[in-house]
Amino acid sequence: MQQQTRDVLQLVRNAEAEAEKVRLERMTIIQKWTTAVINIAKRDEALEGFRNGIKKQELLLKEVKTVLSSAFSLDEN
Repeated sequence: MQQQTRDVLQLVRNAEAEAEKVRLERMTIIQKWTTAVINIAKRDEALEGFRNGIKKQELLLKEVKTVLSSAFSLDEN
């Protein structure tokens, strides 16, 4: 009977050790996931900044074209 008790206790210890491994692995995965989400948010923010910069440059280009177009049309008259 004592051998069965020892065997069962060993099984319980093994199960607890395995559960701890799973818990630690879960924590690691959650940390990596969180880091990935944060990095994606930062990239999205940077992308939005680039898009806004491009829009400003496009508007500036449009203004320059308008000014040049006006200047050339005045020269023709």
